[in-house]
Amino acid sequence: IFGSCCSGKTSVAELLASQLGATVRHCGECVKEAAENTGCSPMALPISSHEQIDSQTRDLVSNSNDALVVEGTFLHLVLADYSDCTFVKLKCSDSEREKRLAERSTCESLLERDQADEQLGNELFADTNAASPSVEVDTTHRTSSETARCILEQLKLLSFRS
Repeated sequence: IFGSCCSGKTSVAELLASQLGATVRHCGECVKEAAENTGCSPMALPISSHEQIDSQTRDLVSNSNDALVVEGTFLHLVLADYSDCTFVKLKCSDSEREKRLAERSTCESLLERDQADEQLGNELFADTNAASPSVEVDTTHRTSSETARCILEQLKLLSFRS
């Protein structure tokens, strides 16, 4: 699952993992934990730490025999070379994302966060061709449960087609 900040990735990934009996990995939580351990903010985490988290994510996906739900802002780039992954893109209006960000009581604005994410993505993945999503869901007017249900329905349709 990938998408911009506050599009619902973490909440939806938890629900999907629970419903599918899968293990879940939250790349953003890994970044927050690494930043806390380093004594800096997530936005100030060194590129090398991001690369290490991305490498660990690839290792997890490569070596797992169990069902996985992985979510992260750049997952379509981190796992771009993994053809056996199903990529789900979550979209959300900027106004709704602003509301969600404000609920987190963070000091940054949505514009600042999006600009920082864009800069980080460019630094980490300048030469990477992104994986295309198999499923896209707009979460603007959906709860996390509704979004998870919508994703599961679309995945069922995909499996019937293949």
